[in-house]
Amino acid sequence: MHEELSYECERANLNRVVRLMAVTCLFGVPQKRRWRHKPSGVRPTHVHNHGEGWLYLCAVLDLFSHKVVGWSMAPVQDRHLVLKAVMMAGWQRPDRGPVVLHSDRGTQFTSADYQQFLKDHHIISSISTVDHCGDNAAMKGFFGCSSANACNVAAT
Repeated sequence: MHEELSYECERANLNRVVRLMAVTCLFGVPQKRRWRHKPSGVRPTHVHNHGEGWLYLCAVLDLFSHKVVGWSMAPVQDRHLVLKAVMMAGWQRPDRGPVVLHSDRGTQFTSADYQQFLKDHHIISSISTVDHCGDNAAMKGFFGCSSANACNVAAT
């Protein structure tokens, strides 16, 4: 009804139209929504879990040299996984000058232990904003390539 009124160049607030329709027992005809059906829960055929569980990988990428300078793997994704990767990256640095370490907003990166570790080692923490996907493009590209390589190796 509100849409019809606006097409006829009649100005009316949507809430007013709804209220007046309710008073006069008028009801709009709901439009039929057409939902696209997407397959959900479809597991890729190349991924196999042999009962050993998941293995998480945390990597620190040097954006200047485009090399992985620190990494760690663990069965759980927590701050210890991240701290081990950052420690390995710290051992690779020839100088001890300040450096910027960028991450997303995961709880392992915002934990007090992790932030204190960064302060103690003169590492400046940089955390991406919400819904800003461009910040982590380099790491997403790395993990995309590593997943593709792992799949190619497993297929041969």
